Amino acid sequence: MYVTRPLSYYQKNPDALLLPPEGPNSGYLVIQDEESETYCCFGHCKNHDMMDLPFPQNKKLTVRYETSNGENKIILREDVMFIPVLNKPLSSNQYFAIKPHGKSKGQAFTCSEEDMQNFCFCRCVRDVKTKPLDPEEAYQQFEICLYNTGCSGRGSFFAKSVTPDGFPLRFLRRRGWHSCQNS
Repeated sequence: MYVTRPLSYYQKNPDALLLPPEGPNSGYLVIQDEESETYCCFGHCKNHDMMDLPFPQNKKLTVRYETSNGENKIILREDVMFIPVLNKPLSSNQYFAIKPHGKSKGQAFTCSEEDMQNFCFCRCVRDVKTKPLDPEEAYQQFEICLYNTGCSGRGSFFAKSVTPDGFPLRFLRRRGWHSCQNS
C-alpha cells in the first residue's frame, strides 16, 4: 500500500526522505503540488524539467537524451512513469520504470541479465522487452542517480540496476539523460 505526500513536504523536510515506509509492503508516492512547481523566464513560464529526486508519480515523465554522429545531434525521447520500490525509503532512489502508453502500457521496463551479445568484435547488451510488473523482481528495480556534469550538477541522471549482473535499458543507463514532465 502506498501513502501519498506532496513534493513540497520533502523539499521543506529533506530528512523525511530517509524514513522507511510505515509497515510491510508499503511505500510513499510523491505528488507534485502547486507549491513545489518552479518557474523560469522571470516567473512567466512553468519549468517542466525535473532537476532533482524524488520524481513525482502524478506526472508522466519523458526521458530525453542526446547523441551525435559527429555532424548531426539527435534527441531521443522515451515516456516513462517512475514508481518507488516498496519497502524502501525515498532516499534509496529506487524505482520501477513503467511504460505509460502503447500496447505495453502498464508493463515494467526490465534490466537485461549479463547475457552479452557479440557484435563486430565487441560485446553489446541487448535490451529486453517490458514485462508485467512484479514487485519482487529485482531486475525491474532501478536506482536513479544524479549525474554530475560539472556545470550545475542538477537535472542530469543515469540508472543502475539493483542487481550486480543487471543492465538497465540503454535509454536509462546512458549517463546524462534529462527528465521533463508532461502531466
